[in-house]
Amino acid sequence: MNYDKKSQFGSNDSKSQKNNSVGTYAAALQDHLLRNVNLLIPAKNNKLQPTKQSKGQKVLTKSGRVINLDPNKLQANATKQLITKTGENKGVLKDLENALKRAEVNEHKNIQAKLYTYIKKLTLAQRLGLVEKPPKPLSNDEWTHIEEINKKREDNNTCPICLEGFKTPNNQTILSCSHVFHKTCLANFEKFTKSRVCPICRRQDYEKKNFDQGFITYLTAQVIKLQKFIRGFIIRRKFYLGLQKNGYKATSTLLKRRLLGFKLQLLNEKMTKKVRTRQKETEKLFVEIDKNLDDKNNFNSKLLEIQNIQKQTMENLQAVIPDLVQRKTTITSLSDHTSLENELSKKWREIHKVAVLRNEKSCAICFNDLNNGKKLYLLNCTHLFHCACLVSFEYYSIYTQHSCPVCRSEYEKIEINHW
Repeated sequence: MNYDKKSQFGSNDSKSQKNNSVGTYAAALQDHLLRNVNLLIPAKNNKLQPTKQSKGQKVLTKSGRVINLDPNKLQANATKQLITKTGENKGVLKDLENALKRAEVNEHKNIQAKLYTYIKKLTLAQRLGLVEKPPKPLSNDEWTHIEEINKKREDNNTCPICLEGFKTPNNQTILSCSHVFHKTCLANFEKFTKSRVCPICRRQDYEKKNFDQGFITYLTAQVIKLQKFIRGFIIRRKFYLGLQKNGYKATSTLLKRRLLGFKLQLLNEKMTKKVRTRQKETEKLFVEIDKNLDDKNNFNSKLLEIQNIQKQTMENLQAVIPDLVQRKTTITSLSDHTSLENELSKKWREIHKVAVLRNEKSCAICFNDLNNGKKLYLLNCTHLFHCACLVSFEYYSIYTQHSCPVCRSEYEKIEINHW
């Protein structure tokens, strides 16, 4: 009896375990279906917020440059440096190499973070194996393999949606199915079809990555075109110059036109050289004119300063002049007396005394006062006249030997300042 009871209890436990597993499977499937149809009721506190994109870290190098370690931005910077590689310094290239090495480490960390989020987003049904799991995020080796597959294709230089080339950097994305599109074209396709599917192979749940190989191939093609054009231009120029030097006369109309066009081109080059030289000369002239104008303005300002100084000096002189005039009159009176005493000899002093004793008050020629401030002539006959009167009398006299207007005797004269 005891054995039968134990067997009955064991059968009940196995039944309960089966019922529990069936219940968990049913709940997991129900949860998975509800999540796919978006019928889950969100919690009050868990408000829907836009997902923030993970930004790359910024690193300060030894040379003082700040480099962004975001792999997409680093690849875009690499394409920009491919354009201007010749003008870059060695220090910048070393910094880029170090930054790319650090970017690889950060990409490895990002892949681990993607794996963690991938596992976190799996539903219970997917974890139990009831529903197929979505594909895992790709690693760096897998991405390089996908890029190599795309490079082997012949039609990888144009976007399959808009059928245009990849002419701008950082505007190309590669999918995990190795197909390449413009970023804007793929975004518009997803927007209008309302499905996240590859436009060519219809693969779902794809990953995408920045990929600038199409832009690099476009650049190389354009560089080759430029090289062809320049080489052809140089060879044609040498050929036509050789024909012109040898004096070749073309017979066909096409060659005649080309030779005439080449001659016109040479004339145009000469004219442009002359025009450029004249432009340089005119620019030099304008520079000299500007300098002269600046010098003139400085000169005018200095002249104004001098004029102001002159005005100030004139005002100061006008204030001082009356005192100077009074002093001058006193000094001149004293100097006149002293000069008379020094100039007159004994003979003329005696003649001067006789003239003073005579006390003549008017000139015998003009009959004006002798003491009117004019200069006088004293004759050795003791007669006095104005200097101007005696000079005019001598000028109009007929005789060669002058005689005194009063006593008619020959005379000698001396100038006197006052009487």
